[in-house]
Amino acid sequence: MSATLYNNSDFDELILMHLTRSQKVYDRAKALKMEGDDFLTSLAAGIQVYKTIGQLLLDLNIVRPIVSTVLDIEVQTLLANNEINDVTIENLKELLDSFYIKELQEDYVEQHLFEFIKHRRLSKVQQTTTDSTEMYEEMKQVAEGFENIRVFEDVVDVNPFDRPIYIEQLAYRAIGFDGLEAHMGGFQPEECSLLMAGSGVGKTACAVNIANCISEFVNVGYFSLEEPNTHLTQRFYARKFGLNYSKLRYGNPEERMLLNSAFADLTALDRQRLRGLKIIDARHMTPVTVNTIKGLLTKYANEGFIIDTIIIDQMDYLSPVKTLSKGADRWKEYEQIAFECDELSMFRILDQHPISVIVLHQLKGAPTWDYTVDDIAGFKGIIKPFDLALAIGKHHENANYIKIQSLKVRHFAPFALTYQANFENMNFTRADWAPQKGKEDRNRKKQEDEEKRFNDLDRLKDRARVPVQ
Repeated sequence: MSATLYNNSDFDELILMHLTRSQKVYDRAKALKMEGDDFLTSLAAGIQVYKTIGQLLLDLNIVRPIVSTVLDIEVQTLLANNEINDVTIENLKELLDSFYIKELQEDYVEQHLFEFIKHRRLSKVQQTTTDSTEMYEEMKQVAEGFENIRVFEDVVDVNPFDRPIYIEQLAYRAIGFDGLEAHMGGFQPEECSLLMAGSGVGKTACAVNIANCISEFVNVGYFSLEEPNTHLTQRFYARKFGLNYSKLRYGNPEERMLLNSAFADLTALDRQRLRGLKIIDARHMTPVTVNTIKGLLTKYANEGFIIDTIIIDQMDYLSPVKTLSKGADRWKEYEQIAFECDELSMFRILDQHPISVIVLHQLKGAPTWDYTVDDIAGFKGIIKPFDLALAIGKHHENANYIKIQSLKVRHFAPFALTYQANFENMNFTRADWAPQKGKEDRNRKKQEDEEKRFNDLDRLKDRARVPVQ
């Protein structure tokens, strides 16, 4: 689709028209170091007049729109110098007149300008170079040059004392955990957050609670890379309607009847309000990159669903965009993925809508109540690019309390809050609770003694079964 568009002479004429009348597109073209030669199509014949007129428009450093009489004078000069000789006067006049007739599509042209220039230059390398090794090197240089342009374009510089630069007052965003948003401001646009816990602690239950709450106010995209959407939907039903997740998960008939009843009670207004959540089952695409996620965000936006907050469940199913050195260990991959997730949080959907990114990640080892950065060993490197890194603590696998604590937080003081967890309906209530260390240690010692006693008995029984020689 893109290759067809970028080889189409109608698109060349659309760009020429905007270089004539749009200051925005002209400035963008100059920033990209566009050349007249970029208007020669990648086809063998090419259209020389586009190159000549394009170079003229790029060289005319005057405010857009260019007055038609000024453009006519400049073109007459080119004709007099025999710089335009491959088109009839009538066709040339028709081309120039068309620049002032059609309606501008500035955003559309600006959106495609980068890829248009890149495609044309790569196509020319393919056509003019026969040696495969030489072609690869030249195409690599062209591609790298464009990536540098893109990076430099994103650099913003200001003089802070030219004028006051204000920040809008931070609006705390409810996230389904009482008191937590006051400690961190909620999950904000253009920020990337990491939610970590050991296996079985309740990462997904916490994420469902967060998504359920946020989606009442803004659109949320829950990217499931591990769990099928049929299972996740049962979690959201349990959270929304106060049903039992385990029973829903295994198709309990009574719980299904309760679910049907809950749906029947929803009003049209309720249904409209609940459409702020979209579960995206992308397991078949794993491992995915952040570029894939950008593509999906754009796809949904074009369909009318512009996502404000995305939850990625979970990091183990992501792969880095950047190719790492051969033999790089998994920690390096995690670190690179973390930086790319942070870059994703700076992505604007359709170039205008900012997003908040929340990434779930599973820590190795048994659940623990208190975490420090040292406790997460090889995962330490991945928290560097995140604006917020939260760890979910649990005293043991079957405990009904969790602790959410900050391993990294910008702009706020470190915090730790405890919640009583009802994992059957993904609900969490603020609680003042902590493990009774002495009692727990005694119980653990008692359990270990019991296990040792049974193991000793088993060994004695096994020994008794050995026949006497």
